[in-house]
Amino acid sequence: ATRPGAARGAGLEADSVERVAVVASLARDGAAGCGTSNSGATPPASLPTPPFRQDEHLEHPPPHGGGQDDVEGDSSEREWRDAELREIQAALSEAFGAEASTQMMTAWKLNNSGDFFSVVQHSTEDGLPMDYGALAAQEKRFVDRLLRSNQTMNAEAMELAVGELRGTKWAHFDVYEVLALAGSRSDGDNVLVRATLRGYAARLAPTAGWDPVVLLAAARAAEVQGWSDELRHNLLALYVTLFQKQAEALMSQQDRAFLGSSFRKAGGSSLLSSPGSDAPSYAEGEWAKLRTTVRSPAMDKLMKMIGLQVVKIQAVAIGKKLLADQKLSAKQRVSTALNFCFMGNPGTGKTEVARLFGQMLHEIGVRKSPPPITERTGQQMVQDGAMKADADIANAMDGVLFIDEAHSLDPGSNKAEGKAIVTKLLKAAEDHRERITIILAGYQDEIEEKLYASDQGFSSRFRNVYFPDYTEAELKQIFVEMVRGKDWSQ
Repeated sequence: ATRPGAARGAGLEADSVERVAVVASLARDGAAGCGTSNSGATPPASLPTPPFRQDEHLEHPPPHGGGQDDVEGDSSEREWRDAELREIQAALSEAFGAEASTQMMTAWKLNNSGDFFSVVQHSTEDGLPMDYGALAAQEKRFVDRLLRSNQTMNAEAMELAVGELRGTKWAHFDVYEVLALAGSRSDGDNVLVRATLRGYAARLAPTAGWDPVVLLAAARAAEVQGWSDELRHNLLALYVTLFQKQAEALMSQQDRAFLGSSFRKAGGSSLLSSPGSDAPSYAEGEWAKLRTTVRSPAMDKLMKMIGLQVVKIQAVAIGKKLLADQKLSAKQRVSTALNFCFMGNPGTGKTEVARLFGQMLHEIGVRKSPPPITERTGQQMVQDGAMKADADIANAMDGVLFIDEAHSLDPGSNKAEGKAIVTKLLKAAEDHRERITIILAGYQDEIEEKLYASDQGFSSRFRNVYFPDYTEAELKQIFVEMVRGKDWSQ
């Protein structure tokens, strides 16, 4: 599908043309619906029910044949689409105003012709915020903190991060401020949220340059704004249907739980992974497409791991880019650093994923040395000294050097060895970018305060990968699989 010129200018372009499969598996443990649709139209049998429907008693007519039945079927389809579009525009209009909602409908190609609810690809990789790449290093750290606290819906931490960003020239700051304040019960905040949503939507309407998170922010604000559950449902459903990557990265467990409880059973596969569901997530679906051109047992194993959707999205995006680069001639190819910083709490899978990353890079032909990867801890490297660091880097050449608890290098406290080791790592990451991948791992706050703050070279040479804590549902699924693996279920 071809997007309007304004949408293309904002970096929004259609994904491969296929009708969107709805998020059926999210309803597995949820209630049957949160309202009754009054659209009066029944979807034709030939189309999957999109996630906006909430009517509990819809009956799909039988598939139509030729002649008069075809005419009646076309009429039914048009009526159904018209009804769906009216519901969507009503939700957008309530949240963002009539004029902005009309422009959103146009930019996102929500109309009654062509493909219905086609996926819109976000303009930045890995579902990150709009214009994230243009932010200064310190601004990125504040945005990263905001996104991390957003995952756990830690309102206090989100407001602190927003406060640190206040005064930035980032065009999308205000919508992320709304994301932080959306659940506030303060009358002043409620007025600010409503005004900011409409102001942001109107300001960026001429270029259709909205960050898709505006839909998530509005959905979170629905309760305190006095909007209906149906409107909240429609905004979230639109978000996960059109902007899969960002939805997987930014929606909290609470967002998913609400959406799961408001979905009625619908056909199709899930866009978001739901614990206990056999339906593929977006990342798993994308990898299934790539598997036709490349074999990587490591990536297969990563896709089967429970949770880690944000990590899987980044892994698939990296794989896509590397495979595309391999099709270019040596002259056309741009040298790309493949260094990562895995941030997260203990037990979130960082070490296992680092090993899989190393194996995957070898399997797709980017790193020549086969696994196992070279593994060290920051404390070991400090104790062994800077000379041993040279040997570690040499051993990892054409492969992967993984440094767990990397914050222990801390150049501030370990002024002699720590500083020298950090200097050697940054030099190797730059000078040998085509031959070595360095993966650091540790707690986010300590990595930022002890390593990133000590040298700006880290933020330009290492790509951050965040490992969220497992949800209660994911931990339960992990436990059940461990029990089955030991045959204890008998």
